[in-house]
Amino acid sequence: AMTAQAKATKFTMLMREVGVHSATKAVLTRRLSIDCGSGRLPNLPLKGTEREKMLETVSTMGINTIDKPIIVK
Repeated sequence: AMTAQAKATKFTMLMREVGVHSATKAVLTRRLSIDCGSGRLPNLPLKGTEREKMLETVSTMGINTIDKPIIVK
């Protein structure tokens, strides 16, 4: 449980550092292979290098793309 909590805390701190809304949309876009756009004002969109660095960190945490996204009908 402590390992899972440490991973969740690292992920949460990363999201807060770059902006939760824009970061969430970037992670979902990468994970689902569906363009989820970027955060709306007052949230600023992630800049290219900032976005790639954040996504690389998320990937090293094991949060990668989903082979077959779940489609709810």
